[in-house]
Amino acid sequence: MGDAKGHVDQVVIVRMWQEDAEDGDSAASWRGRIEHLNSGRQTHFVGLEVLLETLRAIAAAASEPCEPPS
Repeated sequence: MGDAKGHVDQVVIVRMWQEDAEDGDSAASWRGRIEHLNSGRQTHFVGLEVLLETLRAIAAAASEPCEPPS
């Protein structure tokens, strides 16, 4: 899950589905679960924008330089 330059792949599994609105009149919404395999963390989301925000956060955290142990 890495390369010679020290980059580490970020691996996620996204399971998503559409659910009809409870009132029957509104548009269906996307719901799902994101599992970040590197950390083992899982989170649920409602709405595609939340999915994208979560993926952006994972990417941003992965791009932060790691401090070597002192």
